[in-house]
Amino acid sequence: MVSNAIETRTAAEQAAENTRRQNIIVPPVDILEDKDNYIFLVDMPGVAPENVDVTFENGILTLEGRAGDVPARDGLRVLVREYHRGTYRRSFAVDAPINADDITAKLVNGELTVHVPKAASAKTRKITVNAG
Repeated sequence: MVSNAIETRTAAEQAAENTRRQNIIVPPVDILEDKDNYIFLVDMPGVAPENVDVTFENGILTLEGRAGDVPARDGLRVLVREYHRGTYRRSFAVDAPINADDITAKLVNGELTVHVPKAASAKTRKITVNAG
């Protein structure tokens, strides 16, 4: 099972102040499940694939992406800027048995899709019942 979003910082990290100001954006996430995987769909507009980090450590799946400014175009000036610059970050407790070595991630058009494969022991099995 995948628990709701959790804060993964320790008490000391929460009490410490950042020396550099960061804009942390909490992206919306849909979590789906099929017979073999948990699937995370994360909105990260403005993030390039090379700026995405997906980590799994001590049962915590962390999804992070860094977005930069939308580049200015020649001869145009910005009137309104609604795209955010900053770091998208979400963390989830995954307490079901999974195959951490086989986690995959793909970023297409600002949507990060992460497949977290279930371990064989966590998959539903149909048990054949024999007569007599």
